[in-house]
Amino acid sequence: MHDANPAPLVSVIIPAFREGALLERLLASLVPVPGVEVVVSIPYGDEISERTAAKFPALVVQGERGRGAQLCSGVAKAGGEVFLFCHADAMLPDGWKDAVLSCLVEPGVVGGAFRLRIDSPSFAARIISLGAFLRGGILGLVYGDQAIFTTRQNYEKAGGFAPYPIMEDVDFVRRLRRIGRFALLGREMLVSPRRWEKEGYLFCTLRNAALMALYLLGVSPGRLTAWYRS
Repeated sequence: MHDANPAPLVSVIIPAFREGALLERLLASLVPVPGVEVVVSIPYGDEISERTAAKFPALVVQGERGRGAQLCSGVAKAGGEVFLFCHADAMLPDGWKDAVLSCLVEPGVVGGAFRLRIDSPSFAARIISLGAFLRGGILGLVYGDQAIFTTRQNYEKAGGFAPYPIMEDVDFVRRLRRIGRFALLGREMLVSPRRWEKEGYLFCTLRNAALMALYLLGVSPGRLTAWYRS
């Protein structure tokens, strides 16, 4: 007997650049989940990420470099009715798929994200993780490292990701919120501490806050990218 209402296919879209072990860890956790399509979007010439993804039954999409552009490239090839966008250095919580699908059928919900936890026992990591939770819950500002999810229909209705090199996540969530409720799930997802440990927790946090403030004041993503990389 067939299920009259089968669960929709979920496309997990992962923008990656020169990712090895962390991407491999994420893919190994995703491919056993039934009803999930894994799409790894990489820049042209990224042989490291391509070799890593080739170890798994994942669809590899190549295109222009930049997170916004790579997300758009991944969506263009994705076949699911539900999209989840996950960074390559993250790990989704157990039961993430059921949590996402249950959330998306709630009245008025057009998308959501998970609670972020930096995968480090340090006090600074715990404080930043708490700050991310408060930022999302109080200010409604959610970053892509919290695994944004939505339906294909709502993705298109909101206009999809802009091919920005930075702030593509904040821009998309703000547009998504205009068409309905954006939910923050209480489940925690793990994100690698490598960026904070490399740049310093304080510097990284203050830099990100400054970039967010400038973006909200109207500074273009292109100019912000130049400052971010300088």
